[in-house]
Amino acid sequence: MICVFSPAGSLTGGTYRTLRSILGFPRGEYKLLMPVDVKQGLLDTIAKNLGTQSPLFSLVASAEELKPLGVCKGDRHCFRRYGSYLANLLAGFRCNFLYIPHEHAYIPLGLSQVKWTMLLQVTPVVGSLSTESGHGFILFWRNMQANFKAGPSKILKSYARFRTYAKLIEGHRLLAVSRSIPYELEKLGVNPDNLIVLSPGVGVDPCPYRYERNRDIDLLFYARVLPEKGVYDFLGASKLVKKRVNRELTVAVAGLASQEEANRVVSYAKKLGIDVTFMFNLVREEALRVLSRAKLLVYPSKADAFPLVVLEALSCGTPVVAYGIPAVRFNFETEAVVKVPPGDLGRLVAEVLDALEHCDEKRNEAISYASQFSWERVSAVEWGVVSSLAI
Repeated sequence: MICVFSPAGSLTGGTYRTLRSILGFPRGEYKLLMPVDVKQGLLDTIAKNLGTQSPLFSLVASAEELKPLGVCKGDRHCFRRYGSYLANLLAGFRCNFLYIPHEHAYIPLGLSQVKWTMLLQVTPVVGSLSTESGHGFILFWRNMQANFKAGPSKILKSYARFRTYAKLIEGHRLLAVSRSIPYELEKLGVNPDNLIVLSPGVGVDPCPYRYERNRDIDLLFYARVLPEKGVYDFLGASKLVKKRVNRELTVAVAGLASQEEANRVVSYAKKLGIDVTFMFNLVREEALRVLSRAKLLVYPSKADAFPLVVLEALSCGTPVVAYGIPAVRFNFETEAVVKVPPGDLGRLVAEVLDALEHCDEKRNEAISYASQFSWERVSAVEWGVVSSLAI
């Protein structure tokens, strides 16, 4: 028996990816474990966004409840003790192997007495390389500044956590969802030879509205509303695009957002003087409808490994213009995704203008490309690797 431990309590793209893949694991051959606070938080979020009839709700509801994880609140020693607690539970669950489908720096430090592996869904700590100039610590520093506007103190603390990840990666056989992760780790000075890259690492369900013809949103940003996901770059580019076209453009921002970040983004749009429709915290069905109404998804993200939102947009027949970070360059080899040098706002505007003129021509290519990424394949590949490591 394999125990799968999920410590992620919010329904981000990474958590959705984890749960959706687990649905395809063979029943009776694994046991899902969750801290009780993580489980309750996920159940509440899934009920709100997907409904209680969703298979993901049933999956999480069936998870074995463990002691709360939230009490650790960033304390690495507490997380390490939680790992030891986990290790001691495995025999009682008749598990001879532990799989953690999210990256975590400190819980694995308490697992020295058991066989385990972990899935990296992003390049740890930095998220991604929005600049590839430099190597090792210098490159880490530049990306922490570029992606998160981090100051020296935060960068040094973050680098200490990154080195903990490096020891785990170099000492164990771990999994990764994207070829971009070992590429980025090597540039950051970490030996990625022990990483097994899942292919495909992410799947997508066929969008039910993929042949929608009423495209009344010209430019759409859809992701978690955070600076590193590119929402402010999107707004800046949208203002410049609006100045260059001879008609009114409909611009929209959608995605999960805290009240604080939502207020900040709305204020920034007003400061720029552009009219933007904001659709925060949509339930999943509404989000897919919005994606299918868009002529173009503009996705200037600086932190990703295999962005599910890009696959979802393509599945809905919506072409994409994105920053060409490794996560996008390595995973979307299609004319339906235009790659722009990260941070180059002028080039972003130029490509958006061109894509608006040709987006109708790329809809079928977008749908066809996305159809290659089924959750059934993702689950089969992931389970095959995990079970082979458990032997």
